[in-house]
Amino acid sequence: MFCGQCGKNLPEDAKFCQSCGRTTAAAPGPIAASFATAAAAALAPTPTLSPSSVPTRRVLRAPYGWFVFEVLCFTTCAAGFVFLISMATATLDPNKFQKVGGSAMGVLFTAIWASRTWKRIQEIEPESDGDFKRKHRSFLLRTLGLVVLSLVLACVLGATSGGHQSGAMAAMRAVVAAHTERMKGIDQSVNTDTVWSTMANRQSAVDAVRKLQTVQAEEDRLENELSNVFTRTGMNEGKMPTVMVSTFKAERDWSASAIEAINFSLTLDDRFWNTPPDKDRFATLDSNDRATIERLMKHADEAANTFISAADAQRKYFNLPAKQQ
Repeated sequence: MFCGQCGKNLPEDAKFCQSCGRTTAAAPGPIAASFATAAAAALAPTPTLSPSSVPTRRVLRAPYGWFVFEVLCFTTCAAGFVFLISMATATLDPNKFQKVGGSAMGVLFTAIWASRTWKRIQEIEPESDGDFKRKHRSFLLRTLGLVVLSLVLACVLGATSGGHQSGAMAAMRAVVAAHTERMKGIDQSVNTDTVWSTMANRQSAVDAVRKLQTVQAEEDRLENELSNVFTRTGMNEGKMPTVMVSTFKAERDWSASAIEAINFSLTLDDRFWNTPPDKDRFATLDSNDRATIERLMKHADEAANTFISAADAQRKYFNLPAKQQ
């Protein structure tokens, strides 16, 4: 290699001429070196970051799912509340109005629950953004429409159910009133308070049993008439007022226990019947018979008292005239 200025022969790896000091062509100048460095950096592969090294930001999602669930809970409670109010209004039954309180608490709780979730949605999607505002308005209109439709349906169903129950109650009242009227001339003649004192002989006891069997026939008639009411009105027998169930059972128990006691007395010997009713007839009996007749009489008396109390409660329930003493 020769120097380009003075022509001196130079080693191949010389960077400048030892004679004149000129830089050789093999050694790039500062500008050439900087260009070379920049070109190398541009051609070098760019390092990439792995996905795990890129920082991520958590995006909050509006809890629409929870809000829909809470609205469903609110709608269920509100529909139940409206149903009970409509049914109670149609029947004018004070007892049904007492059941409304629990539903009202459910409506209040679920309304507060849903409103808090909606505030959370508005915090995540502020309505200062027009798109969010339109989205919220559309969502609320659809939700409100479904809630109103459910409440209207509950109101109609409650009024319809109440109307059916009101008709059934009126029919049951008429049946009970007719039964009570028919029983006036029967139960007074077999009143437990006087039945034993009026049985002066066996024949009077037989007559008392026949009268009590007439009572049982009236009970069967009442049962059939009530069954016809349920069939005609479509009312479930299980929804019959508790006071009616209690009265019917007490009346059955009273007539059956009285018949059992009188029938047992008919098996006693003549010494019992030959003793006047105002005397101690039981003194003529042995200990076993006396214990049995006293037990049966006690049960009949208790059943009669239960029936009297239940019948009074039934008259008050149906607003029937009080029984004349």
